[in-house]
Amino acid sequence: MKDTVVINDKNVEVEVTAYTMLIYEDTFKGHSFLRDADRVLVPNLNDVKFGTAVKLLWAAAKTADDTIPNFKAWSKGISIKDAISAIGKIVDLIVDSLKSDSPKVTATAT
Repeated sequence: MKDTVVINDKNVEVEVTAYTMLIYEDTFKGHSFLRDADRVLVPNLNDVKFGTAVKLLWAAAKTADDTIPNFKAWSKGISIKDAISAIGKIVDLIVDSLKSDSPKVTATAT
């Protein structure tokens, strides 16, 4: 699943696939991609884990464009406003990537 977010007044392509989970968990040892995504799904912006939002955003941008630099170098230019405004799209991409378009198959005993 792909989309575009705005960072520093520039369009940045983001994508969430199984590769995104691999990048995330390989880069951020000890962190679960889905558990961390759940941490940004809060009703109050004061409770959003900003660091987690930036990590998820970076992993989605890195999936879409492998030339994105490492996390620390890339995150230096990210404002809190940009990260918070983009995280909704990232979460939507995560949820959409977990949905299956395949019809449900059920087995019947004969």
